[in-house]
Amino acid sequence: MQHAQEQDDAFRKNARAYLVTGIVSLVLTTVFLTGYVLWEMDFGTPKDADDFLLCAILILNPVTAFCLMLAGQEMSRAAASRLKAQREAERERLRLEAIMEQMPVGVAVHASTVHDIVLANSSYYDLFQIEHKPAVAAKSHGHLKVFTLHGDLYPPERWPSWRALATGKPVLNEELLIERMDGKRIYLLVNAVPIVDLTDEASVVVTCCDITDRKIAEENNNKLLRRVLSAQEEERLRIARELHDQIGQDLTALSIGLKTLESSTDAVQADRIKGLRQTVGMMNDDVRHLTASLRPLTLSDLGLGHALEDLVNDWGKRLGIRVGTDLRALDIELSEMARIVIYRVVQEAITNIAKHAHASTLRVAARSFNSMLRIVVIDDGAGFDAGPLQNAPGKCFGLAGMTERLSMIGGHLRIESHIGKGTQVVASVPLKMVLNDDKTNDVSVVDC
Repeated sequence: MQHAQEQDDAFRKNARAYLVTGIVSLVLTTVFLTGYVLWEMDFGTPKDADDFLLCAILILNPVTAFCLMLAGQEMSRAAASRLKAQREAERERLRLEAIMEQMPVGVAVHASTVHDIVLANSSYYDLFQIEHKPAVAAKSHGHLKVFTLHGDLYPPERWPSWRALATGKPVLNEELLIERMDGKRIYLLVNAVPIVDLTDEASVVVTCCDITDRKIAEENNNKLLRRVLSAQEEERLRIARELHDQIGQDLTALSIGLKTLESSTDAVQADRIKGLRQTVGMMNDDVRHLTASLRPLTLSDLGLGHALEDLVNDWGKRLGIRVGTDLRALDIELSEMARIVIYRVVQEAITNIAKHAHASTLRVAARSFNSMLRIVVIDDGAGFDAGPLQNAPGKCFGLAGMTERLSMIGGHLRIESHIGKGTQVVASVPLKMVLNDDKTNDVSVVDC
């Protein structure tokens, strides 16, 4: 196409040159002929001048004719080249349409208005249940409802196609929820790539893949995982209460009994009993730590903020490091699953700090803004290269577990770390999911 355009431009340029030469020759011929006639009529013409004018006219006439003929030939060649280019463009368009038609995903080319569909395949029309006519489809396209995965309405200026046109950068692998023209809701994986043609007019190529079945399977897996974890947490809570209420009380009673015996025996036996009482005290501390690791009772009784504060202070004492908390953002009504997930994620992050960081300071903070709840765990330890770790989470069970848990409540994990500069673990979850985990979105996969 570009070669044909260049060839057409060359033909046009040659034609213009020949035409200009012919016009100049014609003008000169006219001037000389007019001069000859005027001299003959009014003044008479000397023989030399008469011969010169006649010779000039005789020379310029064929030059004019030759130049005009060449200009005509170049114009014909340009027209033929343009026709060939048009036919080639038509063949390319038909080839492109055939390729697009065979693609298993919806593909469309939108003009700068986004709703203006220049070209689309049948899969695209069928995907949105709109009529297979660009003009009608463009009108229907403007009435589509687009939602985020959490059920929030997506304004048109945030659509991937709009953003690709506005920024000139591709938008890749974005998951959206679409309400079609027939009222059915489907999940789509959308890619939007801007393109610029020879006239510098921008347009965007959009590909849409129906991932509804995959999202339903993921949701079912999440529900199953939530049930498993819920059962696991209930069993942990039961064991923790048994340890606290039964074994803890028994150890306390044993310690009191030993203390009574200590005062009623001789010095040698008293020292032995004192040693036993210290052992019982250590067992009691171990039971408390085991109870807290299984399921802190404060999590159910006093809430997430108090449980995390106790967790951080306890680890601070055990590691002998400075700690700090700012958990005011957690003074809200959280779902049971959200409390458990966030607690376990922070617990795993602090456990990793205890194992690997060699930190002197630990800080846990919670922030709420832009409809998101973020919990940050920061240390000033050795740090590490976080890139390979996050690109291969399957190789780290702790990270995989944290990520898996957060995904159940629509959250995600981000780790920022540099060698020698400490680590920052950020868990982000949508407030809508945290506050109402059981009902999830108003827009549910059940509707699909």
